[in-house]
Amino acid sequence: ISENRFQILQTGYDPRYQDLAIDFKRNILEVLSRINCKKLVFLDACHSGGAKDGYGALSKAVVDLAKTQPGVSTLSSCSSTEKSYEDASWGNGAFTKALLEAFADSECTDVNGRFQADTNRDGIIRLGELYEFLRRRVPELVKQTIPNAPTSQTPFMPENQLDINLPIYFIEKK
Repeated sequence: ISENRFQILQTGYDPRYQDLAIDFKRNILEVLSRINCKKLVFLDACHSGGAKDGYGALSKAVVDLAKTQPGVSTLSSCSSTEKSYEDASWGNGAFTKALLEAFADSECTDVNGRFQADTNRDGIIRLGELYEFLRRRVPELVKQTIPNAPTSQTPFMPENQLDINLPIYFIEKK
């Protein structure tokens, strides 16, 4: 947060390159506001979710900014006190890997058994299904790949933004 503006910084941020930062409100929300539809913003960044303890100012800014834009919801890769983990074998973060698995209708396994994003098998992934898939898959990916991770990672979405029946992805049958 800089001058009360939430900014997205590049990996390995260096203040000398401040001009490369993305202003969340101006560069994302205001641009998206021109499109007349519901919007879902995925944030794959450390401390990106949960307007509560720890990095609450950061996450509160994200939630507050989304509230100012009708139809915008944010789904964060982790809570305000957690890190977002990456691994070279994934080619991105655990959250992004899990999103791609959800949209590919991949079957995953954890201690509770097998699961997929499209739980009711109707060919449509709804926001509630995606959220539950991510909350189950991301911690498992981190546990399997980074067993000594100093924190867990559990995706977060403010409850007032979770429209569980909102269809967000159609699975093309092969």
